This record gives sequence, C-alpha cells and structure tokens, in this order.
Amino acid sequence: MESDIPTIHEANIQDVSKKRGWFADPKIQPRWEIPENVVIKVAISGRSATEEESVSGAFPSTIPEFTNAAAEVIQGGAAGIHFDLSNMKKNTGVELDAGRKTVDVYREILAPLKQRFDDRFVVDVNILRGKNFQENVSPITEGVAEMGPVAAGYNIEWVRAVIKTMQDSGSKPEIVIHGSGEVGLAKKRLIDTGLLEKPYYFIVLIGTPVDAGLSPFSYTYLPDPVDMCKSLIFITEQIKNIDKESVIIVCAAGRAAHYITTLAMMLGLHVRVGVEDTVWRYPGKDEVLGGNLEMLRTAITTAEILGRKPADASEYRRIVGLK
Repeated sequence: MESDIPTIHEANIQDVSKKRGWFADPKIQPRWEIPENVVIKVAISGRSATEEESVSGAFPSTIPEFTNAAAEVIQGGAAGIHFDLSNMKKNTGVELDAGRKTVDVYREILAPLKQRFDDRFVVDVNILRGKNFQENVSPITEGVAEMGPVAAGYNIEWVRAVIKTMQDSGSKPEIVIHGSGEVGLAKKRLIDTGLLEKPYYFIVLIGTPVDAGLSPFSYTYLPDPVDMCKSLIFITEQIKNIDKESVIIVCAAGRAAHYITTLAMMLGLHVRVGVEDTVWRYPGKDEVLGGNLEMLRTAITTAEILGRKPADASEYRRIVGLK
C-alpha cells in the first residue's frame, strides 16, 4: 500500500540503520577490464638526441652501442627491441649501413644478442632502408626480424605489398598511427579490403616533434596533458570501434614521454619506450634522460604500481598473433 511508504527522510534513516552508514560493500563495484600483462618494448636508437646530448653515451649511435643498449634492456626485462638505423651516422658522418646491405648490419647487431638471449626478445626493425623494395623487406624475408612498423599513410601500393610480404613470411606488421586520419586510412585500405590479418596490431606514435611540412602523414600536436589525454583516448576509441580485439602499443614520444606511457597503461594498452623518440625525462622540465635502461625501469615500476605485469617475449608473441 502506498500509505505504508515512509517519507524520504524516514526511508533514508532506515537505509542507514541497516547498512554501514552510506557506504556499500566494496564488492558492489565490478572489477575493471584491464589486462594484467603489458608489453614493454624499447626503441633503442639515439637519433632523437642532438650532438650535445649524444656525448653522454646514453643515446646509441654506433653498431656496438646498439648491441650493448639492447643487451642492457633485454636483461632488464624488455619483451621486444625496435632497431632503426635511420639518421644514424658514425663519427665519420656516414650512415651505419653505407656501402652495405641493411639486413647485414641488423645481423651484425643481433648476432651477439641471439647468442646470449636466443628468443627472449622480439625483434622489430625499421623496413624503410634500402635501394629497392626487395632491400626494404629483406630483414623480414631473410628471417632476421619478426615484425616491423608500416605507416597507413605511406604509398598504398608499397604498404599493401609490404603487409602481404610480412604476413606471408609469418611476421607481424605494426600499423603506425601518427594521427586520427591514419586510423581511417588503415580501415579503408587494409581492413575493409581484407588484407590485414587479425589480431590487428596498431602502434600509436603521437606528439613527435616536427619541424618540416612535407610528410606522408600528419603528426598529432600535444601541447599539454589535456590534449595528450584527449588525443590518445580518441584514437584508442577509433581503433577499438573498428575491432575491439585490436592490440595497441603506445610510444613515449616528444615532451609527452613517460606521461603518455602511464596513460596508456591505465587504458589497458601496451607501451614502447626508449630514446629513439624523446630525450626528455619529464614534460615540464628540461631534464635529459639517462638512457634506455632508465626509461625501461621507470615503465616497469609504473606497471607494477598500476597492478600490471610486464610481459615476456613469448607472451608478446602470443598477444600479437606471431606464430
């Protein structure tokens, strides 16, 4: 009977008397769907450093430095290493792969690492080097690398050929997203056409400092933490709307540095750290990083604070569907 219903004040008092004040049982809140394992990969190249910063030795620029930096972070718990020779020169000013096949330089860097660590790290290389398409993809076709980044905004014929070659070889293409527009390109060119195999694997590289207008893609401007949060969440939602099972790894780039990797881990994503894309320790200070190992250790500590567990190489391969 409606006449038996107490006043709102009396009803509230009755509720409070039956419960622990206004507080509910903590179990009433469901657990968030945050995957426990987080891939932490390191892009070891020191190409982001200026000549002044490079003197510290924390920014690898030679073949022995590449090998040593990779060994250091593999030992430190990195699941994968990204190797990139672009814009890297010896003290003579000559490109590291000048006069040589790029794949042979990668072999030289990797040989002592494979001997020491075997398959304890996933090998990821830049595949833009070389005089022709065959040389571009030679690290993949010759079995040196397991994956490589492919920007959705590059020439469409090249992108399609690279992805087909990589997938036919059993390796995994990382679809690079520099801005929201490339999500649309990836969908139209690679997913709607049925070219890209699941699980779709995207690498988000936003906030990179740019000082030239001619580019096959548009980088995302991140002037402050609010823009960083909005941009990463927006791009993540766009990717997940295409396919909610998509795997996403986020790069520490530019001033955003560790802030964006922390946000990525909070969102349940994976991260790529390393001095290839940034020299800065904090967005609001001009403190220069101490190197790749520092970034890795900070990322591991952050993962642990957020209740996530750094994945190993075998888990990384399983997550992205590497056979």
